[in-house]
Amino acid sequence: MEEQKIILLKKQESFKLTVTRELEKKIRFLCDKLPRNEWSGTLFYTVEGSFANGDLHIIAKDFFLQDVREAAYTEFKNDVDLAGYMAVHELWDCYTGLMHSHDMISTFFSGTDLGTLKSEGNDANHFVSLIVNNAGTYTAAITKKVTYLSKGKSVLKYNTFDNVAVEDEGIDFEREETVIEYYPLNIIKEEVPQTPKSENR
Repeated sequence: MEEQKIILLKKQESFKLTVTRELEKKIRFLCDKLPRNEWSGTLFYTVEGSFANGDLHIIAKDFFLQDVREAAYTEFKNDVDLAGYMAVHELWDCYTGLMHSHDMISTFFSGTDLGTLKSEGNDANHFVSLIVNNAGTYTAAITKKVTYLSKGKSVLKYNTFDNVAVEDEGIDFEREETVIEYYPLNIIKEEVPQTPKSENR
């Protein structure tokens, strides 16, 4: 059987992602402490609304740091530490995605990031990826795994030696195609109060 080709397709429709105040504080802390490193880990989020109603809203709540590197590439594997973090912080009601930094460069979905959307989006119904940087500019997307099923009856056409067109009944067919659609997320960051600097007396 022929291996099914997975297609990644960007959609024009967009939805909303809110970065909560506590998560924003954590992002700013990590960017400040690791300004020249790319880092990544598990993003925890909840969902309001739906794709069907057009009011999908992702609420990004927490993050578990799992990898820090100097190169422009970062990866990690989930382990018992992740489960422990979820238990301690009571995150069992959250979905998990990916957050990683682009440190000093702009945020965008690079070829590697698009490959992650495709592979992770194929392994789950939905996958959220949030990219951040030191400047506080964020980019995010969510995937939706869609299967298109085509059914019908083919028609057989050919010409004879005398160039007479012949049309005959073909065969029934059924074809399945998987598409990983991804949607841009409009990001809202909850404001983090500025800590007043102590005055020298």
